[in-house]
Amino acid sequence: ITGYSAAEAIGKNPRMLHSGLTGKAFYEKMWQCINQTGRWQGEITDRRKNGESYVEWLSISTMKDKKGKLSHHIAVISDISERKAAEEHMAYIAQHDFLTDLPNRMLLHDRLTQAIAHAGREQRKVAVMFLDLDRFKVINDTLGHLVGDKLLKIVADRIGSVARASDTVSRLGGDEFAIMLTHIADANDIATIAVKLLTAIAGPCEIDGNEIE
Repeated sequence: ITGYSAAEAIGKNPRMLHSGLTGKAFYEKMWQCINQTGRWQGEITDRRKNGESYVEWLSISTMKDKKGKLSHHIAVISDISERKAAEEHMAYIAQHDFLTDLPNRMLLHDRLTQAIAHAGREQRKVAVMFLDLDRFKVINDTLGHLVGDKLLKIVADRIGSVARASDTVSRLGGDEFAIMLTHIADANDIATIAVKLLTAIAGPCEIDGNEIE
C-alpha cells in the first residue's frame, strides 16, 4: 500500500507517511481519543513512497504489557482510495447533466439555497435567469437528436464563456438552462449580463453541415 519495503519502513516514525494534507488539529484530536479510550479509527490521507497521496481507513489500538503499561500502538490500514474515487464519481454524476456536464437541477437548488443564505447575511442580491431555445423541437425533428445534442453543448459552452466565475450555469433538462447570478448590486447588473448572454448565444452554429441560427 505505501510502496515502502519492510527494510525501508521498520524502525521509522510513521510520520514518513504523512501527506501534509491533514492538519495538526486532526492529529491532536486523534491522539487525544487514543490516550483516553485506547483506540481510534477513521479516514486519513497519507502519501506513498512515490509521492502519490491516497485515502486509507486507519484503525489504531493500544497494547499494554503485563503491568498494564502502554507498550505498543498497533495500526491496521486499508487503502480505500478507489472506493472513495468511485463514490465521488457517482456523486458527481448525480449532480451534473450527462450531456453538457453542467450542474443539474439538484445541484442548482443546493447552490441557490446557500447563495440566498449568504446574500441575506451580506446584504447582497441573487438572481436566477431561465433560458430556453426557440424552435428546438423543430431542429430535433428535422435534423435529428444528435444534431440537437451538439447544439445544446454549443449553447452550454457559449453561456459558460460569458458567465462569471461566481455564477452557476445549469441545464434543467431538454432545451432549458438556468443561470444563477450571485454578488448582484442592482438590476442593471442583471440586464448587462442578460445582454451578453443573448449576444453570445445568438450567433449561428455550424453543425454537421447545417447552419442553425
